Amino acid sequence: MAMARVELTFPLPPDECTARLTAGTNRSYRMFFEDEPKAVYGRVESGRVRLWKRIDFTNPFQMCLSGTFEARGPVTVFRGRIGRDVSSWGPLAVFAVSVLANLYAQVVIAINDSSRISRWLLLALLFATVVGAFRLWRDWRQARDESAFLVEFLRRTLGGTVCDNESGVETMSPQSA
Repeated sequence: MAMARVELTFPLPPDECTARLTAGTNRSYRMFFEDEPKAVYGRVESGRVRLWKRIDFTNPFQMCLSGTFEARGPVTVFRGRIGRDVSSWGPLAVFAVSVLANLYAQVVIAINDSSRISRWLLLALLFATVVGAFRLWRDWRQARDESAFLVEFLRRTLGGTVCDNESGVETMSPQSA
């Protein structure tokens, strides 16, 4: 999924938006470092925002909301993007490369050596690959609703609405908020 653009309007000045968002989030994803664990963690500093939903496990498909606050007269506009971090693709690439390298090595061993150990190792690798693929599928399914969760968290914390514009941003009417 490509990063989607998000634009929200808040009836507060940028400093107040930053202060409220800082109070509503934790700095760390590790709950034991926080006095009061919250549903969202991330960095909120000098009008720049980078937020994630707190989950109990690592997930390479986890969504990130990042953007900035901009004063526009009596309101503040948040312009940002929501999507997966580029760094989240690292574990997927490592998994894919290790599976391919191990598969190649096991096939070469199985073809060149008639010992039973090689065949068992090949079966173990195939089993590990299936388990790894299942975990990736599960993580992808669990991260599907994080975009909506993060946008709703920002809107609810700061009392804003999603702007209607022609740029293809997912929109939500103020009446449904």
